[in-house]
Parts: sequence; C-alpha cells; structure tokens
Amino acid sequence: MNILLCLHSELETSVLRVLEGCKPSVVVVRRCADGAEVLASAQAGLAELAVVDEADRTLVAELHACGVRVVAVPRDPAAQWARNTRCDAVAPPIAETVVEAIVAFRDAPPPVCDRTVSRHSQEEGHLIAVWGTPGAPGRSTVARDLANVLGAAGSTILIDADTRSPCLAQLLGCNEETSAIVAVARRFNHGERIATAVGDNVEQVASFAFLAGLNTGARWRELPVAVVDDLWKHIKQSWPMAVVDCAAECEHDELEYGMERDAVTLSLLAAATAVLCVSSFDPLGIRRLLRQLDVAHELGVQRSHVVLTGARSSRGRAVDRRQIEALLAGRGFESVSWLRCDREHLEQAVMRGVTHDEIAPQCGLSHDMRNLAEAVTGVPLPVRRRFWRRRQHQHAAAGKEGALASEATFPQVSLRAVVQASATARGTDRMGM
Repeated sequence: MNILLCLHSELETSVLRVLEGCKPSVVVVRRCADGAEVLASAQAGLAELAVVDEADRTLVAELHACGVRVVAVPRDPAAQWARNTRCDAVAPPIAETVVEAIVAFRDAPPPVCDRTVSRHSQEEGHLIAVWGTPGAPGRSTVARDLANVLGAAGSTILIDADTRSPCLAQLLGCNEETSAIVAVARRFNHGERIATAVGDNVEQVASFAFLAGLNTGARWRELPVAVVDDLWKHIKQSWPMAVVDCAAECEHDELEYGMERDAVTLSLLAAATAVLCVSSFDPLGIRRLLRQLDVAHELGVQRSHVVLTGARSSRGRAVDRRQIEALLAGRGFESVSWLRCDREHLEQAVMRGVTHDEIAPQCGLSHDMRNLAEAVTGVPLPVRRRFWRRRQHQHAAAGKEGALASEATFPQVSLRAVVQASATARGTDRMGM
C-alpha cells in the first residue's frame, strides 16, 4: 500500500521508523510539506491513503474524490476538526498508534465520493430555491417577501447565496461590509460545528432569520462546494422553512480545476425541495423563461414552479396571460403563479430597507405572495382579512385611469412571435432562447 505523509518532523520520523518493520510493507511515496502537495500527489494517483496532522473539510472531500482515504493525526488530542471534517480515522500523535491506523486500511476498498445531496424526507423542512431568468425579473424581491410571508406562519430563514449579484443585505437595510455566509463556510470548513457557525451569524429581520450573502460576487471562491452541500443538509434539518436566493447562471465549468463558478447554484438546485423559476411578464422575459426551463430540464430539476412578476390586470394583458399559460402547459407546467405589478410600494420598500408586506399588507401583490407560499409549500397560511372596502373606493377611480394609461404606454407586443420561435427552436436550435 502506498501512502502520503504530512506530519510534523519529529512524529514523521518516528512513524517512518515503525513502518520499516511492517509486513507486508507500507510504502511512503511522498513526504509532503502541506495540504496542497498532498492533494497534488493524490490527484496524480500516487497513493491510496494520506496521513495528515492538519486538514479542512474541503481538502478531505477532494482527497475522497481522488479515491484516497484520510487518517487525521491532530497535534492537540482535544481538537475537534478531525472528526468534524469527515476523516476516515483519527489517531493520537503516537507513532505506534498511527501505524496501527494505517495498517487497518491496508485491505480496505477506496472511499466512495458522494457529493449528491440527500433526498427530501418527511423529517426535513422545505428548502425553496429562488432561481429564474437572467436580467432583473425580481428574484431577490420574491425571496425577501416570500420569506416574510412564511416567517409569519412559522420559523423561517432567508439565505443570500447569489454568487453573481448579491443584494439581499441592501434590500433589508443590513450591514454589507461583512459576509455572513463566508464566515459560516470558513468556520465549518475548519471543523467547527455548523449549528454554532450558523447561529452566530444569522440576524432577525422582520418575521424571519437572515443569513447575509457575499458583499461582492468576486468572493465566490470562498464558498467551497463540499461545505455548501452540507450547509443545505443542516438547513433542511434545522429550519421548517428556508428560502435561498441564488444566481440565474448555472453552467458546469471544467476549466476551473474543481472550483466551478456556479457550483453554489448547482448545489442548491440539487438540494432544494422546490425551485421557483422567476421571470418577468413581457415577451423578452417569456423568451428567456423558455430557455431557462430547458436548462432546468438538462440539469434534472424536477420540482420547479414558474413565477411571473409584474403581471397587469388590463384586458390586453389578460389575453397574453392565456397565451402564456397555454404555452407553459405544453411544457408540462399546469400551475403558474402570477405576481401583480406594484411598483410604487416596491420602491418604497427598497428605499426603507423593509419587506413589501410591511409597506402594503393589504394590496394585491401581498395576496399573490401568500398564494405563492401556499402553492409551493402546501401549508395553508392563517386567513388574513380581505381588502378594506374604504381603500377600494379610494383607489377605484385612480385604478381605472391607471389601467387606461398602461394600455397606452405599455408596449402591446404580441406573444405569437415568441410562441412560433419556441416551436421552431425546440425542433432545431435552442440557443436562440
């Protein structure tokens, strides 16, 4: 058996001396200086076992991916990192005991690298991924307001996992200088209990707990996929409801040598119990939505739910709604959630750093968000009193004039061209979506 050694000098010398008397022999193919050299040697296929005195969760996961088992020899016997990073064995810093742990793996089969996330079970909570089309269809706004609605009914956490353009901290008026999700990933990666790391970094906002995301998309490398996979497992086990905002882009990049640009989004889509595909309500948004649904099919996303934002109630828009519903029904989406346009209240919420429901709890968009929450989770929410009659009378005239104005100003682009292009692309080339 070939092994890699990465121990401090005195213990390494003692281990080598004891290994000389092993029968059959154990070959030390390389004495490594650090974890990077251990990983490089493992990727070169030089050994079946690595003995290290320091490692994190990411290194252990990458060694397992190479078919290499890991024996941890912490310098401090009381250290917890060795057990929390999923090493295959832990040995005290005594040469004879370390050799016994090595010999125990002599005939063991290689480890099975399994980065798939466990399926949703009845004991786990809802993990809702707010995904969608590129551009600005309102993914973060939907995530924020959906978490607020669910939080009023039970324990809920909102997580910003957007590695492209994170903005939830700004939408909620929180401090953007620190990145809470990076702090959680760093502490968990170095062997600290994830429950402690998450608990120390969440803050209470409105009716839900909030874990802030990156303060810039350039820090995406600080979220290792091995850590993120386990983070979703912990969230599902610890929170009945969890809403996670993520980036629209989700492509596999084979040129990053294990560090994929969109690995966090791909991990979330695999772990989520429900995926909201958010798109704007216009011909360009629908065209992007059709392409994004094709991407979801290629990724094997089976639990997606279409959400269309900025819907209008005028007569011309109602015709377009029927066309869109028929188009999506042909792709297997019988249920579509529509979120009404309420630009005035949404702008007020952004300026004040609060949720939309705190600005206008009785408006149509708040009602639509409650319907969306019930449709996604299947959990009935407490009944809220209907719109105030006085409020309806106050806005009756203004609403009628606004509808006429929107008919005159909003571009009346027929969706027929989008439908025809979709039918053509499905038979030939989908790249035009």
